[in-house]
Amino acid sequence: MSARHGRSRQMGAAPAPARPRPAPRPRPAPRPRPAPARRPATARHPAPTHPGLSRAALIAIPVVTLLLLGLVWINVAKLGLTAETGAVVERSRAVEAQTLRLEARLERRDSAVVDRARVELGMAPSSGESVTYLQAQRP
Repeated sequence: MSARHGRSRQMGAAPAPARPRPAPRPRPAPRPRPAPARRPATARHPAPTHPGLSRAALIAIPVVTLLLLGLVWINVAKLGLTAETGAVVERSRAVEAQTLRLEARLERRDSAVVDRARVELGMAPSSGESVTYLQAQRP
């Protein structure tokens, strides 16, 4: 370290006197912009195109998009119908099972009624040998 640096540290650095700030310059008034020139009514400009795409491609892309959206809509509707059909099939199976239970119950009751009537009326079942056929006579 030099002696010069050592003295300045010992004495301490005095703050620099504050400078007055210069007054801000006034801003110039904004200039009015001229209105854009109007194009003649007869001049037609071509439709905006994307680089590398033809006019046919610009028409085909939305058409294909609509077709694909239609296919998605049809598949969603078909899925809903499939779910409804499944529910109808399940109800149909439940009704068929209930019908079979009711038919079995009715057959048990019918056989009980027939057996009781046979006993009360004194009927006996015939054997197959006792039944004979009559011969028809010719005139």
